[in-house]
Amino acid sequence: MLPVFRAITRRFPALKAHLSRRARYMAAIGTPHAWDAKTADFMERTIRSYILGVYRGQLGFEFLDLMASLIEQQFTRAYNQALREEGVEMDDQFQHHLDMLIINQFPFVDGLFDDILQAVIDESPVEPLLSRADLWANRYNETVNEARLEIAQRFGGKLKWRLGATEKHCTTCAALNGLVAFGTEWDTSGFHPQGAPNGLLECGGWRCDCSLEPTTQRRSPRVLNTLLNIGASGNI
Repeated sequence: MLPVFRAITRRFPALKAHLSRRARYMAAIGTPHAWDAKTADFMERTIRSYILGVYRGQLGFEFLDLMASLIEQQFTRAYNQALREEGVEMDDQFQHHLDMLIINQFPFVDGLFDDILQAVIDESPVEPLLSRADLWANRYNETVNEARLEIAQRFGGKLKWRLGATEKHCTTCAALNGLVAFGTEWDTSGFHPQGAPNGLLECGGWRCDCSLEPTTQRRSPRVLNTLLNIGASGNI
C-alpha cells in the first residue's frame, strides 16, 4: 500500500498541500535525491542547514520532505553497510525492518519542526536547535547497529572453526580451520567438532580437539557454499 501511496503523490504533487504532516513525510520517502555523501558529518551539516532554513523563513513544510528523503538515504546506506560487512543480502524481511526504522523517525522530525517554529515565535536563539543535528547524525551509526542486531537475531551469532592442539589434523578439519559462519549455517552444513562417529570429518571426530568459538570477525565470503562443497566432496 505504501508504494502505491508514494506513486500517487508523485503523479499528482498538488496533493501534498492537503496531506497531514505524517502523510507528507511518508510520501517523501522514496523521492529521488541528488546527494551522494554517506557520512554522519554530512548528515549533521545538512540537517543544520534545514533547521536554519525553517528558522529564517526559507523553508516551510518542505522541511518534512527534505528530512524524509535525507533519513531514507542515510539509513539505507547505513543498513546496507552492515549487510555488506556480514556478507548478507537485502531481502524483504530486512527491507521491512529498514522501512520501519525510517518511518519511526517521523515523530522526532515532527517534534523538531514544531520546536523550530516555536523558537521563531518566541524569538529564541537557534543554537540549541542546531546542536540537536549532532544527535540526528549519530543515527547513521545507530542504524548500522540496528541492522547488525537484526542479522544476529535472524541467523544467530557467528562461530569460527578453530583447530585443536593435536599434532596432526585431518584434511577436513584443516579445510574448515578459520572459517567464520553464522550458527544457523554451521547447523545447515552439519559440521561440528568431535561427536564421534562423525561421518563428515575425515578423522571421524575421534580424538578431535577442534572447536567452534564465538567471534566478532567478519563472516567468511560465500561461506555456506564453501561448507556445503566441503561436505559434498567428502574428505578433502
